[in-house]
Amino acid sequence: MLCVDLAGVPVALHCDSAAMEQWLSERFAGFASGGPPTWRLTVESTGPVPDTLGSPLEVRTEPMAVHRDGDELAIAAETFSARLDLDRRHAAVKGPLATYPFNGVLSVVLPLLCDDILVLHGALLVDGERGFVCSGRSGSGKSTLTRLVPDHARSDDLVAVRRTQNGFVVHALPFWQARQAVAVLEHVFLVDHGEGHRRTRLAMGGAFRRLCGQLLWPTTAEAASGVLERLAELVERVPVSELRFALDPGVWSVIAAGG
Repeated sequence: MLCVDLAGVPVALHCDSAAMEQWLSERFAGFASGGPPTWRLTVESTGPVPDTLGSPLEVRTEPMAVHRDGDELAIAAETFSARLDLDRRHAAVKGPLATYPFNGVLSVVLPLLCDDILVLHGALLVDGERGFVCSGRSGSGKSTLTRLVPDHARSDDLVAVRRTQNGFVVHALPFWQARQAVAVLEHVFLVDHGEGHRRTRLAMGGAFRRLCGQLLWPTTAEAASGVLERLAELVERVPVSELRFALDPGVWSVIAAGG
């Protein structure tokens, strides 16, 4: 069994294969947790490493169908499946010997981990205790930003934002290139490429609408209603700006500027 930290929530990973355990240890390197798990993911291997993969750690994305089946959620993809018992906080995954089925199932589990979480498509940049989320559609420049300012980059695909008594904190998540980090969320940027560096503060209504498109939405109606409430509070309390940037590390001074 492995136990990993996902946005402050300990999640246990159970494998029926020593090879899979080793691959998942590499996949979640740096995100180990010593706390008692509150969620469990178990995997049953149904076949060898697919011939189409160069490595069992290779990223592969498959469309997933998710539907209610009694008290559980059923997930079906081309090469793997899973069932989620939300009351017991347990996901049972069946798939080939590779880590990508975990990635797919985690994308369903993450927005359900706890009652105060928002999961965004975005890169996390940090400056001491300050955190900056750079969000946007695929190709907008999230990964480019992390390469421009690697000393400040902690993740470049998904981030988790959690509400606390004192505001919002942002957590790196172990997707693509990531290092574990937690920071006070100071600013959210909606990023895109441009000829120069320019940031423009957005009104709350515009920020809310645009961030709706960057959320990893939960698959239950009950959880989705809570997400809308948390997002409304986020854009009220945390500045949201549009950021256009050129391929120049000087963009960091624009990101880290106050206000």
